[in-house]
Amino acid sequence: DYAEGEKDIAGTQYDWGVYNKISNGGNQIGLWRTLTKDEWNYLVNKRADAADKYSHATVDSVCGLILLPDEWLLPEGLIFVPQSHNIYTQVEWIEMEKYGAIFLPAAGYRYRTGVYGTGFTGNYSSSSYSSSEMGGCYLFNFYGSTLTPTFSSKRYYGLSVRLVQDL
Repeated sequence: DYAEGEKDIAGTQYDWGVYNKISNGGNQIGLWRTLTKDEWNYLVNKRADAADKYSHATVDSVCGLILLPDEWLLPEGLIFVPQSHNIYTQVEWIEMEKYGAIFLPAAGYRYRTGVYGTGFTGNYSSSSYSSSEMGGCYLFNFYGSTLTPTFSSKRYYGLSVRLVQDL
């Protein structure tokens, strides 16, 4: 549990990456941050052609979700089917990444000493506070064909973190 009583952790020491050097990502404090609830919602619902810019996938035997950038160009020789289940080898995925695709592994979540949902659900922390649950936070959740960018959860669950950098 973190940021007791905080209404929003964006830009605070509880926002992953803000006060920490990321050695393989610029080695500077404040260069990286966690997405807000609204930014997750933009990626899967609000942007132009949002439904065509994500898909469940298996990348090198790891299940998860692919998110494509707003301006997307498919690498030659590869296939991407929106809202389907795409399968890529490690070599194919390296090519997809060069064109801006990101992969969110279905890492599940931690509760107390257990890890649950590995391989079929992804729970990614946001920096937005949720008042619907005592001490809650919003997270981006995907499970099966469902994507919920504004899912509310307790802050003491162990969630995955996807850091971003403003360009």
